Amino acid sequence: ERRKNFEFLVHNIFGLGSTTQSQPRYDYDHFEKWVQSKRTRIEGTVLVSQNNYVEGLPYFSQSFTFDSFISALRVTARFGVSDGLFFYVGDPVSGERGFRAGVVNLAAFLANAMVESIVYDSCDETYWESSSDGKYPMSNSCGQNSRSYQDETCPAWQSFISCPVNDAMMVEGEVPVMGKPPFFFDDQAPQFQCRAGAEYDVGYWDPSTETYVENEPFPNSSGRTDVEGCCWWGRGVLHTRGVCNFGKLNFHLGVRAANENRPSIYPDIDFCFNPEEICTNRSSMEIRWVVGMFEWINRVQDYYDSKSGFDYKNELLKYVDGGMLDDSFVESANRIFVSGCHTSLCSSTLPTIDMERVTFELQRKMNFKNIMKIIFNMQPSENRPTAKPTRPMPTPEPTRPVPTPNPTSRRPTVSAIASPSPTVGTAVIGNVDPSESQRPTGSPVELSDITQMNKGGEVRIFDKASSISDETLIITRNTTLRIEGNGYVVAPVNSTWPALRLSDSAKLIAVSGFVNGSYAGRGYEGGGGEAIQLSNGQS
Repeated sequence: ERRKNFEFLVHNIFGLGSTTQSQPRYDYDHFEKWVQSKRTRIEGTVLVSQNNYVEGLPYFSQSFTFDSFISALRVTARFGVSDGLFFYVGDPVSGERGFRAGVVNLAAFLANAMVESIVYDSCDETYWESSSDGKYPMSNSCGQNSRSYQDETCPAWQSFISCPVNDAMMVEGEVPVMGKPPFFFDDQAPQFQCRAGAEYDVGYWDPSTETYVENEPFPNSSGRTDVEGCCWWGRGVLHTRGVCNFGKLNFHLGVRAANENRPSIYPDIDFCFNPEEICTNRSSMEIRWVVGMFEWINRVQDYYDSKSGFDYKNELLKYVDGGMLDDSFVESANRIFVSGCHTSLCSSTLPTIDMERVTFELQRKMNFKNIMKIIFNMQPSENRPTAKPTRPMPTPEPTRPVPTPNPTSRRPTVSAIASPSPTVGTAVIGNVDPSESQRPTGSPVELSDITQMNKGGEVRIFDKASSISDETLIITRNTTLRIEGNGYVVAPVNSTWPALRLSDSAKLIAVSGFVNGSYAGRGYEGGGGEAIQLSNGQS
């Protein structure tokens, strides 16, 4: 343990090392090694789902794992998914500049994946659009938000790519992890399905009574009461939808590419005959990531608007060259993915009904910013990338989401990643001056911060800016801590220190918010720490 501490200090804190080190070659291997070094942060911050049935309690995703993510990244970024189609992570010619652009591209992709599927821990699209009385039409598999997935064909010049709609096709989605024990034990809505019979009314699910009512006409937002030909709902990490997108998968990645003597990653999978292979195939854990990365390549990376001259890759490099200060690039990237257009003024390919529920614009943007800051350690206007792989530092546990009142939908508010708070000296905490931070020596894997508040009076934690993450907060000497609003205190990972310690006549008033103790990451054997610790019975 002493040796590990010594090596960590020498290499990571003081930056000492061999003076003969050569410049890194910014190829795929370098990029993957760098991403691998962020594993703890990615698992604890990005790959986190929310249990809807227990007030959005966060847990590590079971459907989207780090190993399968890396496997898919290797396929799409190193080997490519088709002729000339690669997930962009930089290249040796572009050097450090390209490396940074690759990191930004990956962050934008992950920010959208969190909103689309990871938060629900489901490879298949789930019910989120309901009627005004809270009932869910079973015909939502045909399309939500007034969309009709089976009618979303490719443009005329690509019409030969779209999957043909087979009215006799019968497909049923997988039960999401959150719908199985130990997450949920009661009755739940049937999975998305399609089957023959335009005259057959599939009915609705009533969550208030937990009953499925069949054989009753109950239209979705586009008027469908049946599920004939409705096999094209979202699947994969970006919930890829529509006959055009599935046709492109088959044309570039699946059996059609193999049959036409073109390179194929999955030559035995017919994405048009059974699109559910994305979620059920024996290689599904990798496929669901590859499908999402392919859609990102096809719809975002290759985006070009001839009228304005907006080119995603060029704008990506401009964003990096400009110090990553211009939020308009991030907003444009999200709009391209959501609606196929880089500005809010140009026409969208999606209906306008309840677009906020679909876009989650703020969450996507905040996810991106915090992935760049918390996980990748890249700050706006920073002059150099964190290119050298470093030992992963502690990551705050995902925050519990704040529910958004919406009587017409049970789809949860997709919470953005909790940003680490500023230092306590600059946070909004009243007139209390914290003592200087100290560093304990008890944890060889990660060094945790300790902040003391001991000047008396009341300290308020009520929002993200005033909250404490990745630190142990000690309240002493007649000081009162009030946690309310959306405030929180989160301990570091891999530490036996608590999140909050009270001693010497300190007082805690907890109105709302939460306090999370430390959890042990992969490979750490020191155990975790309590959420709240009362010292010496003095509080």
